Amino acid sequence: MNLNQAGRIELSLFTIMGERVYQTSVQGNAGVNSLGWNLQNLSGSPVVSGLYLYQVAVQNDTRTVTQTGKVAVIH
Repeated sequence: MNLNQAGRIELSLFTIMGERVYQTSVQGNAGVNSLGWNLQNLSGSPVVSGLYLYQVAVQNDTRTVTQTGKVAVIH
């Protein structure tokens, strides 16, 4: 993720049914930032293969930008 200015980055992952399985946030810097997912759920157990939805929100002093998409997990 490439930010024009520093901001708070939040990543949430959901099952197709809408159950949140993972969430993390970091303070991002201007420039390229990356967030990883260790393929574990909020309880620390491995997630099953399947399709998941992600939401990335970046918040700075003036606005919040949100992006959503899909990610496939194949073990």
